[in-house]
Amino acid sequence: MEKIINVISNIFYENDIECRDEYSKRTISSEDDYTSVFCKLNRDTFKKWSYRFINRKFNKSEESRFGADFIIVFRIYSGCKICFVEAKGPRIKTSPNYNWDKIGINGNSHFSDQLLRQAKWSKMAAIWEMFYNDALPGAPDPTLDLSGSDCVWHQIAFEYCQANGYLKKSWNNRSLLNLLNIRNKVIHRHDDLYGKNIRDMIYKILKCSKGSLISFTDPEDFIVIESNEGDLTAKIPVPNLTNINQGKLLENLDAFMTGYNLKDYLFFDVRNLVDTNNNSA
Repeated sequence: MEKIINVISNIFYENDIECRDEYSKRTISSEDDYTSVFCKLNRDTFKKWSYRFINRKFNKSEESRFGADFIIVFRIYSGCKICFVEAKGPRIKTSPNYNWDKIGINGNSHFSDQLLRQAKWSKMAAIWEMFYNDALPGAPDPTLDLSGSDCVWHQIAFEYCQANGYLKKSWNNRSLLNLLNIRNKVIHRHDDLYGKNIRDMIYKILKCSKGSLISFTDPEDFIVIESNEGDLTAKIPVPNLTNINQGKLLENLDAFMTGYNLKDYLFFDVRNLVDTNNNSA
């Protein structure tokens, strides 16, 4: 299983590196474009192993109820791991003074509001912020990831937000670099639990050090997650042979993504890759 986890996490990272290269050359033009291409690359890479890698995309106009752009669902063991990811394109290298955050009509920072929404689901889901880097892969920087995007676990970003009063003031690239430096110090102290790029995030989720393994309801068409306070639930569609063959899956996904305002949905059945690997051995 260790080998399979490394393969999966490395593929996510390699696809992110490819996106960063295109983003630095402006063939990927925006944050939304980056997210779309990144999800499609993962779909195209993994689908050769299994029909059970699903990618669904929506053009959302309203803010996500989870405070995230996209969701990744891993089928693993007897249940699923749920991941929520919020992506940002701060243009640190080409536009250091770029204003990637804003104050909303409620007087709160838009990004901080997203962190507040994420916090409601942080006990069961693995949640992180993903900051797209517009420098060429391999550009040395003591703070940033060498080749891919910079990822920060929700807990670190939320604690920084609360400690530094960012609910009522907008984030900028200076505050982002401060956050990333804090992340790096946390990694130095607790490398077994934290990370700085998509490979680290996926690896720690599949190794079960991040995110809860959530059991299925009956039938296995949905995974149900509860908010931290237990006052909210969300039914997340999960592919299986029955709902794929009967055409119910896309109907379920469309209702879920429009209801929660998510841009992309990725599903990957880790068990199937294990089976494929064993059969080819």
